[in-house]
Amino acid sequence: GALLGIVNLCKPTFLLWPLLLFAFAPRRAALSLAAMILVVAPWTYRNYRVTGDEFLPVATEAGGLSTFVGNYQPTLGLWEGPSKVRWLAAAAEIRAQSGGASVVQLDWTLYRAAWQQVTTNPLKAGELFVRKCGRFWFLSAARREQVASFAVQGTYMALLCIGLWRLRPWSRVVWLMLALIGYVMLIHAFSYADLRFSLPVMPFVCVLGAAALAKR
Repeated sequence: GALLGIVNLCKPTFLLWPLLLFAFAPRRAALSLAAMILVVAPWTYRNYRVTGDEFLPVATEAGGLSTFVGNYQPTLGLWEGPSKVRWLAAAAEIRAQSGGASVVQLDWTLYRAAWQQVTTNPLKAGELFVRKCGRFWFLSAARREQVASFAVQGTYMALLCIGLWRLRPWSRVVWLMLALIGYVMLIHAFSYADLRFSLPVMPFVCVLGAAALAKR
């Protein structure tokens, strides 16, 4: 839990991970959550004082902007490309309308704008969600070296599927690794996703995929 707190102080992607742990080991999850909160709490208090009583657990990490871009339907949730000027203009308009909002308030405004994109056209939002799950594994933001990316990641995915087949019935450890992989993928599928965000879970993909190359 303390190590998880340190990880979240670097990048708060895993702030909600202890909640998912309750499905596997409730007592250990509670201890991990408590330890993580103890590590993160001093920085949260510091943010509260510095930002003028705003609740900010770690940092915005431009999460509102990333989520808005990832769910901006006119550009299909793409960060780069010829239509980048469209989301830049939309984000600039939101900033202009926010007036003197603080960084934290602007971040929440961008989250609300992203949610508005989802509720305006849920079917398109669902399509973008599926697209982002694919981008998480196979496509970089700049769409460079796509053939190589598909070849390398496709090999890993094939080994993962074979390994999971051979590991049946799955132990709690296997379920835990799959939960972590799914957690990271879904976090980015709901916000913004491209190939680099899969890097933290690739070691777990390799561990599970190794079962495809080992004796049962």
